[in-house]
Amino acid sequence: MDDFSRRRTPEVLNRLQRLELRLYQLLGVRPFRSALFAIERWRRRKDGGKNQNYHLDRLSAEGAAAFQGYLLYHVLLHTASLLLTVPVAVWRRRRGSDWGGVDWLLTLLTVFNLWCIMLQRYNALRLRQLLLRRQAVRTRRMERHAARLVDVLPRASGGSWKPELALVRRLLDGLRQGKDVFLNGPDASGLTRLAELLDLAGLTPRTRPAAEPETLRSPDALASRARPWSGLEVRVDRLQRLLRPRKGSLLARCAFVTEDAGTETAYLRLFGASGPAAVVEMLLVLERVLGQQTAEEDAP
Repeated sequence: MDDFSRRRTPEVLNRLQRLELRLYQLLGVRPFRSALFAIERWRRRKDGGKNQNYHLDRLSAEGAAAFQGYLLYHVLLHTASLLLTVPVAVWRRRRGSDWGGVDWLLTLLTVFNLWCIMLQRYNALRLRQLLLRRQAVRTRRMERHAARLVDVLPRASGGSWKPELALVRRLLDGLRQGKDVFLNGPDASGLTRLAELLDLAGLTPRTRPAAEPETLRSPDALASRARPWSGLEVRVDRLQRLLRPRKGSLLARCAFVTEDAGTETAYLRLFGASGPAAVVEMLLVLERVLGQQTAEEDAP
């Protein structure tokens, strides 16, 4: 069986990228970033919150792809600000004005915007460095899980795995396209059979903790749910889909909706309380193993 070798990625940046990171550090990007975070903490001292465009939502390939939109947004914002200083500087020089407060302000704005642009590039490289390492670890883990599934597959009950493979691919398509997937009675048997396969391989997911019921006690809480995306998120998502359509969408979301109690039970048995990254990982492993198995079944 294919052991995910074609999905392997290097664990570190190349030499040029490492030199670029070092240059940004020498130019003071780290202290500058710390100063921005200190300003953020001071501005948000009353509510204790964070600026959503400063922090990664989740450390995963999907989360990083979405965060690329914020990095691009900041680069374009500060580039535009930098370009706006050019006409003013040209006008000042043509007038032959003496060096004054306007010139000092232009200089400070130029340095500030350049540092901000460097910071976005530094963040992009650091994010890539971290993700390369995590992806390498994930690939090795997926290889181990796939090997365990292949070992127990001959002992699994039932016939062809084509229906289960189709179900796995339907779930993956929903995740990739950001579309909800509705699961009902006919899907329950496939979910249960996949869960039995994971049990046989010793890959049973964590159980779901008991959830406390949530109550919306005020009209303000209801209003906040009515508009889940902020204006900034909408603008960044449009920008990312326009300029980097292959990098993922900030607002793309997918929900697996179970339409009856039996399907919900089967779903929880398969995925338990696993987070989005773990669900994607297991679906990819199942797709690879079952795809290879069904290909062997169809072979003459």
